[in-house]
Amino acid sequence: MTRNAPALHVSALPAVACADWVIDRAETVIAERGRCRIGLPGGRTPVPLLDRLAEKMPAELYAGLQVTWVDDRHVPLDDPDSNYALARAHWFTPAPAPVQCLPMWRGGDLLADRNAFAVAFAASFDSALDVVVLGVGEDGHVASVFPDDLLAAHANGAVAAIANAPKPPPQRITLTLPVFNAAPYLALLATGAQKADAMARAAARDPSAPVGRLRPLGEFAWFLDRPAARAVAHP
Repeated sequence: MTRNAPALHVSALPAVACADWVIDRAETVIAERGRCRIGLPGGRTPVPLLDRLAEKMPAELYAGLQVTWVDDRHVPLDDPDSNYALARAHWFTPAPAPVQCLPMWRGGDLLADRNAFAVAFAASFDSALDVVVLGVGEDGHVASVFPDDLLAAHANGAVAAIANAPKPPPQRITLTLPVFNAAPYLALLATGAQKADAMARAAARDPSAPVGRLRPLGEFAWFLDRPAARAVAHP
């Protein structure tokens, strides 16, 4: 089967465009299957995406949504570094209906939480996602799959524990590249000139960068602003 080339969307507000894409795909998946399993990114870039989901996601879709994260820092749910806390503040709290979600933090040590989340992810999500949004690091990492940890990120199936991430905090739980590549709908979201080199590596399918190892079988969309797209888009 041919791996799909990305559809490039360059705009001044890529996170908003990405959110509209998520809503449209969620509507499609729920209409077809009755539920949509969404994987959210963390960091500050997706904040406008989360705000847009809170504003525009139709209330009638919430009963069919199942939300988790592509990765999270191994910190309590109310910690400022928690991706869950970010989503709660910008999407879940202002949402017009309750959001069914599966946090990665389970209250134990890193390996215990990795194992507990993997069990819950298998039971509730069948260890798979329908719609995934990934951010991209300057070094080409996606989720918490870093350039020097490709083997570790694959070692434990769908979910991996990262004990020494090169960005603080060092302990993280992440979904792995096979989960992302298997999703019917996968998006990359990146903004700023500092992400341009990483996106060039993605375009070149550079295997030394996790972003270059994305080979989705489903729809693949890139949402970039012009500085991030400078090496992959025509001016």
